[in-house]
Amino acid sequence: MTHSRNHASKAQTVRATWGRFCDVTLFVSDELDEKLFPMIKVEAPQGRDSLWHKVRTAFKFIHSNFSGKYDWVMKADDDTFVNVQSLREHLASFNPSHALYFGEPLVSGYFGDDSEYMGGGGGYVLSRETVDRFVKLLNDSRTDDEIGCDRHAATSGEDPYIGKSIFFLNKCIFKFSSGRCLHLLNVTGVDSRDRTGLNRFAQHPGPTRGEIWSNTNFWYWQFQKYSSTTKESNVGCCSSAYISYHYVSPAMMHQFQYLTFKVNPFDTSYVVRKA
Repeated sequence: MTHSRNHASKAQTVRATWGRFCDVTLFVSDELDEKLFPMIKVEAPQGRDSLWHKVRTAFKFIHSNFSGKYDWVMKADDDTFVNVQSLREHLASFNPSHALYFGEPLVSGYFGDDSEYMGGGGGYVLSRETVDRFVKLLNDSRTDDEIGCDRHAATSGEDPYIGKSIFFLNKCIFKFSSGRCLHLLNVTGVDSRDRTGLNRFAQHPGPTRGEIWSNTNFWYWQFQKYSSTTKESNVGCCSSAYISYHYVSPAMMHQFQYLTFKVNPFDTSYVVRKA
């Protein structure tokens, strides 16, 4: 998700860094840019309030134009950094023919204390089957009130609107709540925390996030489902098997790319490999 004011900065940085490691990186914006193809132009006002509209349009486009060519689709913002290798490893043990949904689990917010959904800033992943079900729901001729899914709302909070009540696979906990679209489709939300209980997907910019993220009155802590994800404010905040960070500047995106994929704790540059 991007817009024309960010094409030359954030969007181009995504293209130059983690976007290169996806099979397809599709940009969704209010204007077309030949440097960012493939991309979709969505007729919508600039700003966050059109985000839910852009997300719906993107999934319908993907379903129509890439059918049979993908296993997983990840929605991310142009200030989200994604460790694609870690994402692939995490998804490798799951079947895209199952209705699955991955991300950082959040609670409360828009739909009450019992509502659960995957945070949009750190990105969320839908399986092929989930995309099929979601697009079918979007194309349903019934009204939103009849369905119970707010498909035509103008809002920046697309994550609770697409979200669902979650059944976590590795904890076997059933949780039914007042979720939205995916809640109606029997989609399974996957607990993507690592073995230490830290989130792989994150709404924050990682260990560089600064003091404001340590303030327990900051909005982020009010949305956290698990106390295990709030252990420490610095390096201890983040999974070593991280998948995504949010609010990442273009400069930091290049640094994450370098530190994740270039830095090696052992200098192997002088090693002569034998056949």
